[in-house]
Amino acid sequence: MPIGFEAQHLQIWLNVIEILKSADMDVSDLVRLNVFSLDPSDVFMVSEGRQRFLNGHKPVSTYLAIKGLARPEFLVEMDAVAVKVD
Repeated sequence: MPIGFEAQHLQIWLNVIEILKSADMDVSDLVRLNVFSLDPSDVFMVSEGRQRFLNGHKPVSTYLAIKGLARPEFLVEMDAVAVKVD
């Protein structure tokens, strides 16, 4: 588990991209993102991550600062939904 918000956020994006590749998809197939963090000020890094990894693609997204996540060491979580149209 990476330590710190920035490292965890980067790892989440790398994981999502790898999962998309394994399904013969890429970020342009993302239709929805939900990002949850513990600190409202993280929204700026979340926005930077979207710009860095989505290459202008704009899926529907929600950002929520919440009180807790699944495990105490988690600082950020992201749900990603992708759809491949043949």
